[in-house]
Amino acid sequence: YTLSVCGPLTGADTCGNATTAGACQISTTGTRRDLGVATASLATQRGVVTMRYNSGSLCRAGLPTQSSRDTLVVFECDMNAGNGMLE
Repeated sequence: YTLSVCGPLTGADTCGNATTAGACQISTTGTRRDLGVATASLATQRGVVTMRYNSGSLCRAGLPTQSSRDTLVVFECDMNAGNGMLE
């Protein structure tokens, strides 16, 4: 998986032809599936930060249960982890 919280994926992290994807699933064979476009900025509630992505590529395309892929990423803070470092 690869994701961006600041906008669409760029460069080597792009998700195939999906130019607006903010999250992408990459299989072991290299197949890339668009997991959606970020719908808003990060949200916080009771110390948990979430980021939602909607309207990704189709799942079960052509079947009655067809739907687009949506993703919810949950960032949990560990108060005992100490200071982090940017990479």
